[in-house]
Amino acid sequence: MNVILERSRLSLAIEIGNFSEIVSCRFLQNIVKFRVSIDRDESDGNFQVFEMMKHLTHLDIRNNGIGYEGAQSIGKVMQLTRLCIAGNNIGEKGAKSISQLTQLTTLDVSFNQLCDYGTKFISQLSRLTDLNIRGNRITDKGAIFLSDLKELRFLNISSNTILLEGIKSLTNLKQLTQLDISYNNILPSYAQTISEMDQLTNLNLSYNDYGWGSDSNGVRYICEMKNLKTLTFGGICIRQYIFNYIKEMKQLACLNIRSSYIGSSSAKLISSMNQLTELDISYNEIGDVGAKHISEMDQLTSLNVEGCRINSEGTEYLKQMKQLTYLNIS
Repeated sequence: MNVILERSRLSLAIEIGNFSEIVSCRFLQNIVKFRVSIDRDESDGNFQVFEMMKHLTHLDIRNNGIGYEGAQSIGKVMQLTRLCIAGNNIGEKGAKSISQLTQLTTLDVSFNQLCDYGTKFISQLSRLTDLNIRGNRITDKGAIFLSDLKELRFLNISSNTILLEGIKSLTNLKQLTQLDISYNNILPSYAQTISEMDQLTNLNLSYNDYGWGSDSNGVRYICEMKNLKTLTFGGICIRQYIFNYIKEMKQLACLNIRSSYIGSSSAKLISSMNQLTELDISYNEIGDVGAKHISEMDQLTSLNVEGCRINSEGTEYLKQMKQLTYLNIS
C-alpha cells in the first residue's frame, strides 16, 4: 500500500488479490482518491467496498475485468467526479449504471464494448468536460448521441467506425478544443466538415484513410484551422508536397508524423518550420541526411527520432541541439 495522508483525507494506490482484503480497512471512509489493481484470478466480486468510501471523488480501476456487476456498484458512488474504468468489459448494462454518476466531469470508459446504445447512456452525463470513449464499436449513431455533451473540451473517440455523419454531429460541440479521431477510416473528403471545428487546438487524425497523405484539398482544409497548435498526422504515407501546406500553419507548435514513410527530402522541408517546438518524426526513414536537416531546428525543445535509421553521423548532428529538453534517438 502507498498511503498519503492529506488533511485527514487519503489518496490510496493498491494491488490486491480481492476486495475482501480491504473491506475491514478503517481508512475507507477517508479515501478521496483510489487506484486499484486486482488479481483477476482471485477477485471475489465484492464490489460493494466502493459504496463504503463516502468521500471518494477520484477512482481509477482500469483493466481489472470488473464487468457490468462492478459497474453497478460504482454507479452508486454518487459523489465521484473523475472515473477511469477503461478495459473492464462493462458493456451497455454497465454504461447504464455509470450514467447515474451525474457529478462526473472526467470519464475514461475506453475499450468496454459499449457500442452505440451504451454510448447513449454515457451521453446523459451532462457535466462531462473530458471523455475517452476509444475502442467501443461506436458508429455515426453513437457519435450523434455524444453531440449532446455540450460541455466537452476533450474527446477521444479513436478506434471506432465514425464516418461523415458522425463528424458532422461532433461539430455541434462548440467547447471542444482537443479531438482524437484516429483509427476511424476517416476520408480526406471529410476535411471540410472537420475544419468547421475551428476552435480546436489539438487534433489527431492518425491512421485513417491513406488518401490523406496525397490529397492536397483535404489537407488544405485542415491547415486552415487557425487555432490548431498540435497536429498528429501519422500512420499514412505523406507525400512530400503535403508539407508545403503544413508549414504554412504558423501557429502550429507540436507536430507528430510518426510512421509516415518520410525520407530526407521531406525532413528538409520540415526543418524550415521554425514555429515548431515539439516534433515527433519517429519510425520514418530520414537517415543521417535527414537528421542533419532536423538538427538545424534550433527552436525545438522536444524531438523524437526513434527508429529513423540514424547512424553515428546523424547522431552527432542531433547531439549539437543543446536546447533540447527531450530527445529520443533509440
